[in-house]
Amino acid sequence: MSNKARKKKTVAKNDLVNLSKLGFRDYVAARHLLLEGFLFQGLILSSTSVEKYVKANIGLNVGTISHLHLDKVSLLKNEAENAGLDFFSDLDDRYLELLSVAYRFRYYDDLEDFSCIGFFKWQAVGELDFTVDYIDKVFSEKSGVETLYAKAVEASDEVVLRDNYLLNGLNKKSYMERPSEPYFLGLWNDGEEVSMKGGLMSPKYNGEVCTVKSFDVKCSERN
Repeated sequence: MSNKARKKKTVAKNDLVNLSKLGFRDYVAARHLLLEGFLFQGLILSSTSVEKYVKANIGLNVGTISHLHLDKVSLLKNEAENAGLDFFSDLDDRYLELLSVAYRFRYYDDLEDFSCIGFFKWQAVGELDFTVDYIDKVFSEKSGVETLYAKAVEASDEVVLRDNYLLNGLNKKSYMERPSEPYFLGLWNDGEEVSMKGGLMSPKYNGEVCTVKSFDVKCSERN
């Protein structure tokens, strides 16, 4: 790990409230992009949203945050656990790994020779909604602050309510198995890329999102 990643910044509560606000704004933008079919861009903003929420919770517990990012998701998990946070056990590991790859896709020079990412729209939306709802509530309860997310939910704001299985009381499995086109993007570190969409299909959901590897779909076998 680099010295920059190990170095930690002391933060005040107000700094962390502002960080949670930034996380919410990334979340709203990510939802809009995903729902409107800008899937790759939406997944990247999903990754920055979740990272900011995680860091806000870490900072609230220990008063510092590091320069780690979601591309190092296992290290960020360890940091959260060391801060006394156990919410990762309730989150989808495969989804977090998907966000970790998406974070690295922001800049081509951070990639290996070839990297690829693939997923289904409704699963990307559904798991983002679950993750943000969960982590935001942890932050709100610990900080005693009514967050932007909580205010939007209370106001039934369309930016969070639209096609949100959780807030609309829909069955998660049925929602996650909605017919959807698999989306795949492969990138070389020189900027050359290949993107593909498959035909409409209903991916399986058994507690973890499906990922797409060159249209070989990998779904959870967990019951």
